[in-house]
Amino acid sequence: MVHCRICKRSHDKPLFLPCEESICSKCIQEISIDREFECIFCFKTHTVPIEGMSFKARFPINESLIKSIKNTLSGNSTECEELKERVNNAEKVLKNLKTSLENGIHNIHEYCSKLINAIDLVTETKIKNIQDSRHKVIMEINGFENECLENFNHKVLENYNKLIKEAECLLEHEKNELNKMEFNEKNTEKTKSIKSIKSIESNLNNINREVNKIIFNDISLKYIFDDLTNEFKVYKINNSEIDFNHFKKIDLLGYFDTKYNSKYNILVGLLDNRNFVINYVETNGYKDILEIRNFTKGNEFIKSWSVKIEDNFRNSALKCYKNKIVFFNESVDGQMIRIFDEDLVQVEAEISYILESFAVSEDKILALAQIPDNSLIIIYDWKLNQLTEVGSFSNNFFFCDVITDLCENEKYYFIIESNVMRIINKEDEKFVRSLDIPENNEFVIANSKNIIVQNLSDNGLNYLDFHGIIADTKKLVNAPNRKLKIISNDLLTFYDSENLVLYISPY
Repeated sequence: MVHCRICKRSHDKPLFLPCEESICSKCIQEISIDREFECIFCFKTHTVPIEGMSFKARFPINESLIKSIKNTLSGNSTECEELKERVNNAEKVLKNLKTSLENGIHNIHEYCSKLINAIDLVTETKIKNIQDSRHKVIMEINGFENECLENFNHKVLENYNKLIKEAECLLEHEKNELNKMEFNEKNTEKTKSIKSIKSIESNLNNINREVNKIIFNDISLKYIFDDLTNEFKVYKINNSEIDFNHFKKIDLLGYFDTKYNSKYNILVGLLDNRNFVINYVETNGYKDILEIRNFTKGNEFIKSWSVKIEDNFRNSALKCYKNKIVFFNESVDGQMIRIFDEDLVQVEAEISYILESFAVSEDKILALAQIPDNSLIIIYDWKLNQLTEVGSFSNNFFFCDVITDLCENEKYYFIIESNVMRIINKEDEKFVRSLDIPENNEFVIANSKNIIVQNLSDNGLNYLDFHGIIADTKKLVNAPNRKLKIISNDLLTFYDSENLVLYISPY
């Protein structure tokens, strides 16, 4: 019994009675008359020791009950913290929604004005040749602006303001219920409230997405300057889709036609300076090669590095972080992990595991090693000193299945299992939460705002927030109907590893 039978509250210093039942020490004082009281459990009369509230001789402290109460309070505290977090998140979404609506017209003007100003900065240096082009582009932007203003009318504001008021009432109700809750309240009530807040938060996110789509007609404007024609070009981009016809296509299979050994995969990474890192095996001589090329400027070769490998076996893994390259391979020198700078100057260390992928931070490298029926994460510093090894069910890097991939963004590490993703805080390396990967979806990449998964059933991308809620979706148009890898969020670049094709965004 967590509650005292006398005061009906959580026990305060529970004491054993002679009949082995327990009540609060304060309650014993309150119900005693001339140091005696009738027990509500055994109905006998108990005598309170003369030394007052020490009760050392006859009424010992119920330590096990105190421990049980603490465990109960701890569990309820966690639920309340989650509930508070949900309320705060919902309030933030509500605030952003109201701001979007209140500043909608201003944002349309401001958005288009920024585009015009950006274009003006470029035209100053080539004003004689591009004045006519600039005028044409501004007319297109002004036309887009008028379309947005016409679409964003008072009727739209009225409809969404009604939804906002309903959400405010529901949220206010849940906040009042939260204030009434005690730590020792039943778990079912908190679970119900958490579900309600999740539903409100999800609905607000959906409404916010709808409003942002309505403001700009679900369209973004992208402009480029063509150096060959000295002209500006403006593209209307549908925000609900990614059209691969707009991407630059690099056929790596044709590029490696004379020296690429098709028995092995080609790995591709992208540095912050927009140079691509390509790893492949040469047919003649069995060399494992790293090349740095710039495909955004045509096909500019920059540097290469190679090492001899055995004819019968080869494994490799590649990770680019800022302008550094983390690389693992099996060669005649053994199983090696190496770190290269952009000049291919290296630090290396021999290891006893086969590595499959990496996740990195400013001071650490997490390497995924597969062992029989399980996975192992090995942590290095950037000088390749091994710091520790982490197995399944560890306190911080919690995972229980075979890991399929590692990834990171600025704040978190992501441990990917078959259908579950574990999120780890980079700063303290503590477990944050687990997220289920939606059915028929596969993990692609994580950025500062979203976790991106590919829906294999309809060949689209789902953008999840860090609570697993779908924040946005984009359909892949004119794209290969297979799993693609995004190798960069900055310069949006897809890699079709099956057909060895790169798709590079022109924007």
